[in-house]
Amino acid sequence: MKKNKLKIILPVITALILSLLLTGCPKPDYDRVHLDPDWTLISQVPATFINPDWEVHTSSRQIKSITFYNGRYYLGTEGGILIVEMSGGEAKIVEKLTSEHGLSSNYITCSATDMNNNLWFGTKNMGVIKINDIEIICYRNMKNPNANFVTDITCDRNGDIWFTSLGAGLFKIQNERFYRFTAPGDFKVNSFTRIAVTDSGEIYLATINSGNYKFDIVHGFTRFSDEIVNDLEIDNFGNLWMATTSGLILIERSGERKIFNSTHGLNSDYISSLFFSGSNLYIGTMGRGINVYEQNRFKTRTNSKAYQDNISCLYFNDGMLFAGTENGLVTYQGDFKHGRVKPENEPGGNIIMSMDFDGETLWVGTFYSGAGYFSNSNWSWLRYPNDLPSNEVNAVKKIKNNIFIGTSSGLLIISRNSKHLLLSLIHI
Repeated sequence: MKKNKLKIILPVITALILSLLLTGCPKPDYDRVHLDPDWTLISQVPATFINPDWEVHTSSRQIKSITFYNGRYYLGTEGGILIVEMSGGEAKIVEKLTSEHGLSSNYITCSATDMNNNLWFGTKNMGVIKINDIEIICYRNMKNPNANFVTDITCDRNGDIWFTSLGAGLFKIQNERFYRFTAPGDFKVNSFTRIAVTDSGEIYLATINSGNYKFDIVHGFTRFSDEIVNDLEIDNFGNLWMATTSGLILIERSGERKIFNSTHGLNSDYISSLFFSGSNLYIGTMGRGINVYEQNRFKTRTNSKAYQDNISCLYFNDGMLFAGTENGLVTYQGDFKHGRVKPENEPGGNIIMSMDFDGETLWVGTFYSGAGYFSNSNWSWLRYPNDLPSNEVNAVKKIKNNIFIGTSSGLLIISRNSKHLLLSLIHI
């Protein structure tokens, strides 16, 4: 009986071995392991670029990203997407996109272009947005909220989109399908903030405070440094540059590590953003303007008050440097010529924390620009130290005939005839 079984089993085993030899060992099921089916197309509308004016309730000076596409600059802000054109050497806002036009969120965190003439935008809490000349398409993860907080986005040499999230790991979009990759660890480890991709396919990732990683499909995640990194760039030679809170770090392909700070000519050790154009590296700082690394030396660009800003992003094109700041867009050309593109009729240029109406008058409280009210088509503002105990306003509320303005340093009550300031007496 056993011999009969062996006669049946042996041919089967032999056939299986021959099959493996002819076809090779089966490869891991890439789709099954990393495919994330929870991403859903939540909206798809025609692309209609209208209304170049700024909405008075929108904070759009907080520029987070700058991308060039089809002769125009697209600024990702906390209040939508602004479209800027150059005319006579000056930058002018010509159009804007908000949720009214089909965006899933007005809070844009990052942007990139792909090889198929698409613009990609990451949002704070509503996933990713794809825009082209025909339509606006929005994707959102319906089961993992952390995946929808997109921190950085880029396109690799194959045309695939990669983006990072706050707590949900690394994602890849290939042929409209989403794939997810996570590093071993908790929420903090998978809270990536910046991404850079080499031509050979290696991916460098920065985290908030859990070190920094290199990733590739074969080997997964490998930790390589512990600095707090604000931005990552890879030059034409494959060297990695890191903007950190303690200087500019260069990791060469050979593994050699160099650190540049104020002792080497930088005007600040707090580096916030980087951008390569050719062999020149443009370096943004927090509060100290811009530096340029060219021909192995640093040059500062702080000869104008226009550059005393926190630089959140940089872009260089056609001889013009664009700096996205917390107070609008700064353009720079040559050694001294500069200009600032500011939105008009915007309340405080800040993040609105609270709103309430007093009859026909709209009151708003902002994150750090005080409180304001909109009446008869005009804005008026209350600010520290003349009007408020603090410019950080957390709440504005009308109660009966009074306006209560709660700040981080006390409470202001405005009645019809007087103001009452109640300062906090207890400090923890």
